[in-house]
Amino acid sequence: MKHYILGILLTAAFAFAQDASTDSASSSTGSATVKEPVEQATPEETAVTQEQVEPVAQELSEPAEQAAPERTPEGYRIIRITAPETKVYKDSVAEVKKAEEEAKRETVPFKFSFGPMATLGYRSISGISDLNYYSVDSVFTMFNGLSSQIGIALLIPLSEYNFAIRTGALFGYTSLIANDYSEFYRSATYESDDWGDASLTQMRVSIPLLLAMKTRVSTAMFELGAQVSFPIVDELSNDGKKTNLIDEGFRASVDVSLLLGIEIFVTKRLSISALLEIQLNDTYNNDIFIGVNDVSYFDIKVGATYAVF
Repeated sequence: MKHYILGILLTAAFAFAQDASTDSASSSTGSATVKEPVEQATPEETAVTQEQVEPVAQELSEPAEQAAPERTPEGYRIIRITAPETKVYKDSVAEVKKAEEEAKRETVPFKFSFGPMATLGYRSISGISDLNYYSVDSVFTMFNGLSSQIGIALLIPLSEYNFAIRTGALFGYTSLIANDYSEFYRSATYESDDWGDASLTQMRVSIPLLLAMKTRVSTAMFELGAQVSFPIVDELSNDGKKTNLIDEGFRASVDVSLLLGIEIFVTKRLSISALLEIQLNDTYNNDIFIGVNDVSYFDIKVGATYAVF
C-alpha cells in the first residue's frame, strides 16, 4: 500500500515540475518577442539633420593644403617656391628657346672670295698745339675733305662661320682744303707763309689686314685690324705754287693706321662696309707747322665689295 501511495506522489510531483518549466519558458518567450512601436522621423527633421552633417563632411574632405599656413618658430609665414618659379629656371628655359630658334635660322658660312672694292669718305688732318707757343693744349684741324679708294679685296675664311681675314690692295686719292689754322705753315726756308686758301692732294697705296668676326647665322661681321699705306703724292698748292712735301722731307714715308668697322652681306656676292681709320704715326714732322705738333689724320668711310666668286 505504501508503495502505491509513494508512486502516485512521485508521478504528481514530476507532472507539476514539468508544467512549471513550460510556463516559465512561455513567459520568457513572450517577453522576447514583444516589440515596442518605433517612432518615425518627419521630413523636416530629416532635412535639418542633413544640413548639419554636410558641412562637417565637407570640412573633413578638404585637401591638406587648405590647412593653416606653415610658419617658423618666430611666427613668420613660410612660402615654398617650386623650381619652375625661380629666376634661374626661367632664364634657362628662355636660353633653350633662343637656342632652338637660332638653330632654325639659315646659317651664313664664310667662303673664300675676291673682287673689286671701292670706298668714299671724309678725312681730317689735325695737330696739337705746341706749348712753346700756347699755354694750353688745343687741337687744330689743318685740312679736311673727301677721300676715296678703289682696288681688290680678298676674304679668307679661318673657320666655317665665325672668323675670317679681310685683306687686299687699294689705291687712294684725297683732295683736302686748308682751314684757318693752316696759316701756320712753314716753308722749306723755315719762313712763315700765309696760305689759308691752300689745298692738299694726296695719293697712296694701302694694304689693309683685318680680322672679321661674326655669329653662325649673322650676315654682319665686326672687323678690327691695321693698314699700312705708302704715300705716292703729297702736294701742297697755294696761289699756283706747288710744293711736294715728300721731296721736301716733311712727309712720313709710311703710314700705319688702326681700322675699326662693320661689314654686312647684302647678297651672297655684294657687301657694304663702314670703317674708321685712325693714323697711329705722324703724317708730317714737326717742322712743317709753327706752333703745331703731332699732325695726323683720321678717315670715316663707307664702301662696297663685289665678290667675283
